[in-house]
Amino acid sequence: MNAIKISNLILAFVLELLALVILSYWGFSLPLNPSINILLGIAVPIILILVWGRWCAPKSPYRLVGIHLFLLKSLIFIGVVWCLIQLHFFAYAFVFAFFVILHLGISSYFKTL
Repeated sequence: MNAIKISNLILAFVLELLALVILSYWGFSLPLNPSINILLGIAVPIILILVWGRWCAPKSPYRLVGIHLFLLKSLIFIGVVWCLIQLHFFAYAFVFAFFVILHLGISSYFKTL
């Protein structure tokens, strides 16, 4: 049982890092003015870091709990999947969504969200 919890923590970390990379790539690759692309490619991941650090980080004094944390994480990851779909990376979107559902399901089951 501990191996599942540890594996799920590793999966969570990988999903969070991938979310940053995907959001950055999405921002840089929009068909907009190059200066806006640079701004979005840098700002969107920073906003995610700030939101995650404030309300999702385990040691944050403002960490959400229960359904609120579940909903915020779900909303963030749905946004990442949407970005993958907008980039026409449908297979990656499906795989990412699968692992998000797996992670959130295991976290809910073991109450480690």
